[in-house]
Amino acid sequence: MSKIIAIGNTLMRDDGVAIKALRIIEEPLKKLGFEVIFGGVSIEPAFLIDKDEDVIVVDAMNIGVSGGEVHAFPLENFKGISFICASEHDIDLLSMMRILKHSMKGIFIGIEIKEISFHDELSIEINKKLHFISKRIYEVCKNYEEGKKI
Repeated sequence: MSKIIAIGNTLMRDDGVAIKALRIIEEPLKKLGFEVIFGGVSIEPAFLIDKDEDVIVVDAMNIGVSGGEVHAFPLENFKGISFICASEHDIDLLSMMRILKHSMKGIFIGIEIKEISFHDELSIEINKKLHFISKRIYEVCKNYEEGKKI
C-alpha cells in the first residue's frame, strides 16, 4: 500500500489546497489501495514512512505558472536540495525525509497557488478549479500506482 501525504496550512488560503483537494478524493484513493495521510505543516508523516517505501507528497507550489495547474516530479529530484532553517521548527517534510535517510522513491505533486494570505478559504480562482485539481491528482496517483510514467 502506497502512502499519499497532503501537506499545507489551511489557514493560509491556497497553501492548504492539497489538503482540501485530497479530502475530495480520499475515498476513491483508498479504493485504489492508498493510505491517505493529512500532514498539515507537521514533519510527523516522515516517521510514518518506511525508508524504502514509495510515497506521494502533495503540496502547494509557486513556480510562476497558472494558478491551479498540477505538476508531478520524481521525489528523487529533491534529494540534493537544501533548505535554510532558522530552527528545528522550520524543518519541512521533505527535509526530514532526507535527514531520516528515506530513499525518496515516489513523486511530488505540486499545485500552483494564486494567493497566500491569512484566510481559511481558498482564493476564488483556486476554489473554482478545486474539482479539476482533485481529478488531476487522482489521475496522477492512479497512473503512478499502475506503473505508468508521470
